[in-house]
Amino acid sequence: MRKTLAVSLFIAAATLITALPAFSEDGKATFTRKKIAVLDIGANNVSASYGNIVRNSLEVELFNTEIFQLLDRDELKAAASRLKIGIGSNASEDDIIKLGKSVSAQFLISGSIDKINNVKITFKVYSITEGIIITAYTREIPSVEKSDEAVKYLMEKILRDINEYITTGRVRKGFFENHSIRTGLRFAYQRPLGNLKSIINPAVGLEFAFDVDNVLTDDASLGFNIGYSKMSGNEDSRDSAAFVHVLASGGYRFFLMPSFYMRGEVAFGAAYITLKHGTGDGFSMRDNSESNSLDPMLRPGAGVGFTPGHDIYVELTGHYTRYFEKSGALNCASLSLGAFMRF
Repeated sequence: MRKTLAVSLFIAAATLITALPAFSEDGKATFTRKKIAVLDIGANNVSASYGNIVRNSLEVELFNTEIFQLLDRDELKAAASRLKIGIGSNASEDDIIKLGKSVSAQFLISGSIDKINNVKITFKVYSITEGIIITAYTREIPSVEKSDEAVKYLMEKILRDINEYITTGRVRKGFFENHSIRTGLRFAYQRPLGNLKSIINPAVGLEFAFDVDNVLTDDASLGFNIGYSKMSGNEDSRDSAAFVHVLASGGYRFFLMPSFYMRGEVAFGAAYITLKHGTGDGFSMRDNSESNSLDPMLRPGAGVGFTPGHDIYVELTGHYTRYFEKSGALNCASLSLGAFMRF
């Protein structure tokens, strides 16, 4: 019994002594850290200094995770010089893999900051062992000055993907990696047209809007809208027309400059219309009566938008609405101001 206990203690002590070098002075495990390096970040249509800023921000974020062993840039440059290859965003995939192997890195990150109509930051993560890109992300920002926020946002996704890749050998892309959701409210000034104009007054309406970005193509969206408005009668204050609508919508936006864009949309669906009549001429209804109907509606529109902050949108939009009511089409024009948040 004593002999068995002594052998067990000896094995435990030997195991502990063997494991000690795997810990740093502050007691944190280092043997699981993967070597990673960041290539030069390309800068297209922006100052080259912004590429350096993005690279420095990315390296700081990687270092602060205490998950990776961040390779020194001088070491990376020396290896690239020996191999006679570049370390910029224009380096070929074969050169990137060759460079990674020469410095014994498990992962390399390349990227760029680009400005065409808007500004985008893009990162690609290479697995040197397999010689493939395992994950890539693009983040749109209102201006180059917001690059730090984009780096932090993209780092969360990159770290999660690398961890999944190390654990399972693959990376699964979820819904939110390809799309984003926008929700918000619109306040609209609605003015009746045609036959409606002579019997009801303009009114203010409220609408909840929800859409998904990057559907089928970048900057295209699909969603739905739920709204309510109520208009009083011209002839009799007891006359009223209330509209509750549910619409499916599709839209597309293009940027005029980094923080400003134009957006067109078309929506179709149905409106539940309630008409109430008091007495007198007014509506062509019996005195003190009410009419309810569910009618199709169509609403095209266009407007301009502004991004005052990251993932915040403010839009001014004009709409033309047509209600296909049984007694004849009803038409309205509206001007709406909306505020939206992107997730």
